[in-house]
Amino acid sequence: MTGALSIPFVLHAQPDLVAVGLSAPAEAVSEHRITATWTVENRGDGVAAASWYDRLYWSTNDTWEASDAALDNFTQGQALAPGSNYVGTATFTVPTVMPGTYYLIARADDYDYLHETDEANNTVSRSIIVTPTGGFRITAIEMLANGRIRLAFPTAGGLTYGLESSTNLDVAGWQSQAFYPAPDSTESRSTTPGTGSEVSVYVAPTGEHRFYRAVAR
Repeated sequence: MTGALSIPFVLHAQPDLVAVGLSAPAEAVSEHRITATWTVENRGDGVAAASWYDRLYWSTNDTWEASDAALDNFTQGQALAPGSNYVGTATFTVPTVMPGTYYLIARADDYDYLHETDEANNTVSRSIIVTPTGGFRITAIEMLANGRIRLAFPTAGGLTYGLESSTNLDVAGWQSQAFYPAPDSTESRSTTPGTGSEVSVYVAPTGEHRFYRAVAR
């Protein structure tokens, strides 16, 4: 008589980290620092045991690829129960790139330390427009009665701004341009702090310098 052999085994519950949100500035300046936050949920039926690493990437498209530029690792040192989430925060330097549209990608458990039910839902991305290092959009130009010109441009907190002028857009010789903080000011300035909104400055045009741009310093 042949006996039946039974082998008991246990199916262990597994976690499933899902990257559900990524927040970062809509615009940034090459080689300047910005802050990003990302949210990760455990949608599995098992605890995600500590620890693992999340990583931010810089990409030319919204899909993570191994060739994307890695920005940094961020340790997640706390276990994550099913149904729970955490928010990661990082401040990093925008890579040296040409102006254009790029993508910031957050990837949870970047080294695959955890055994998850689904490894394909660990990334989330958002687009970031990189503005030229040398200039920002001037949103208003107004000639005043006293001969000065009002220039308005958007600013972001944490940066310091100034003006440059040139005789010809085709020439690389942009020069620092002094300005006044008010239309009737007598003291000229070279830089103005960012305020997180729009700022107006006033210039007294001289010579052939008739092209202006706002710059971050």
